[in-house]
Amino acid sequence: MRVRGIFLNNLEQLLRRKLILSGFAIAVGFLLLFSWPLFKGKAALESGVEQGLGGPADAAIVSMFTAFPMAALAVVGISIILNSSLLPEEIGSGRMSFWCSHPVSRASVFIGTTASSLAVTAILGLAIFGGIVTLTMIAFPFRLSNVVEAAIAFVYWLLVPWAAVTMLSLLVRRTAAIIISFGLYGVAGFLGGLGQLGRFLEGSLGNAEDLIAAGNVGTLIMPVDSAFRAMLHGLTPVGSMMSEPLAFFGAVEQPDPWKIAYCTLWIAAALLLSLWRFRSLDLP
Repeated sequence: MRVRGIFLNNLEQLLRRKLILSGFAIAVGFLLLFSWPLFKGKAALESGVEQGLGGPADAAIVSMFTAFPMAALAVVGISIILNSSLLPEEIGSGRMSFWCSHPVSRASVFIGTTASSLAVTAILGLAIFGGIVTLTMIAFPFRLSNVVEAAIAFVYWLLVPWAAVTMLSLLVRRTAAIIISFGLYGVAGFLGGLGQLGRFLEGSLGNAEDLIAAGNVGTLIMPVDSAFRAMLHGLTPVGSMMSEPLAFFGAVEQPDPWKIAYCTLWIAAALLLSLWRFRSLDLP
């Protein structure tokens, strides 16, 4: 039994879970709700009723950046809830012992099982974010600033909470893993916002450096906020008059080499600790 077989088997099982089916139902409902005001705005812009926006690119950026935070919360929330119980349930039900009884390493079992949950989360994230961008492009045609940057940042943004909750699920109980994961995500986002505020006020506020330092602390705790802002930077419509103000206020952020390197090390460390813990378990 190889990694591919374990991955496909677990992927099939996950896609039958009520949580995942509910997640995709939420995604469809979210996109339907998003499309209603979106196309009403398109009609208003075309008729000349709405004069507050400069053009399609500006209308697109307002529409997408209104929806992205809620979409992010939905994807991360489902990822945390799903992964907090995946490994413990597989171990408790005896399925993990079944996989390990085959001539396959525990590392292969770990990779095949956890990769399936990451794949499901990625599919859900692509469905929601891809749906938002696609619907917006239909309503207000535009070009994305940097698709490659957005795609890479999207992967990092998914990997961080996934790696964190996978590690915590093997160290603490499910409820604690969920609370800690959401807590880390919230603290990282809050401190990241303070850091962006500090950069905006740098030179005009005496303690701006303290705010920037707080943002860096948030990155060290959980490097998820900068990845999300980098993804938004890549998804910014070309030609929008609002792209520079968004960057100025810190709503988007260009990828920083040291943050990318640290994020990579952070994910690797969390997964290595998870694998070490999994390999040391005395399976029934």
